[in-house]
Amino acid sequence: MKELKFDIYGMLPKNEMHANWVVLKPWDTLSGPSAPISVGVPNPPGIMDGGLIEAYITSNPEVIQPGVETDIEYTIHITNVDGETLSIEKIQDWLPPGFTYTENTTSGITTFNPIETLVTVNDQERYLLEWTYDELPGGTISIASAETLTLNLTARTSKDISGTYYSEAFVIPDKPSPTIFSQIGVTREEYVTNYTWNTGAVQVPSYDSESDAGDATIDVNFGLIPGGVGIISWHFQ
Repeated sequence: MKELKFDIYGMLPKNEMHANWVVLKPWDTLSGPSAPISVGVPNPPGIMDGGLIEAYITSNPEVIQPGVETDIEYTIHITNVDGETLSIEKIQDWLPPGFTYTENTTSGITTFNPIETLVTVNDQERYLLEWTYDELPGGTISIASAETLTLNLTARTSKDISGTYYSEAFVIPDKPSPTIFSQIGVTREEYVTNYTWNTGAVQVPSYDSESDAGDATIDVNFGLIPGGVGIISWHFQ
């Protein structure tokens, strides 16, 4: 981990929150609004100058049994932390490897099925689900400042390998890029694309066992691996 420290000085408007943005070159990776400074008592709280969208995913259930076909209900939570109404023009969801979309199971923002594309990412096949102009009511979704909207979808899996499987989403509003970003080569799409990171975790559990032999005790944590069972950790006492 690398750190860069710096000081700033300025006069900020009262009763507002002001965020800092980081842009990493050469890929124009954006941090999004971070390290907010609150001046006075912002109303509503949490709204930032140039805040855009915050998004994350929840899953239900969060733990599934190995090898048992199970439906997972995902909810994409989308909050407008900008000071003005925005229009969402595209939502993308990347399902974990081995998860498939269950037809006609979308609700919330829209009830239309997404465009499904099977894509190979890092040698893993994953379904990309996209809601664009034709899948969003009216072509775009209006979201007011401080408003939270949800998009619900269901995926199905029968994973039989112990581990945690994440869903990821991108939410793209229709808003021009500020001049300060375009001057350093950040495109509008790079600026407005909001990434949930790895959320919506679904876990195939590992298991604990304990064996006694005389005065000795062996504790083992093991998980399911391709073709068998693997020991993750063990303790001898």
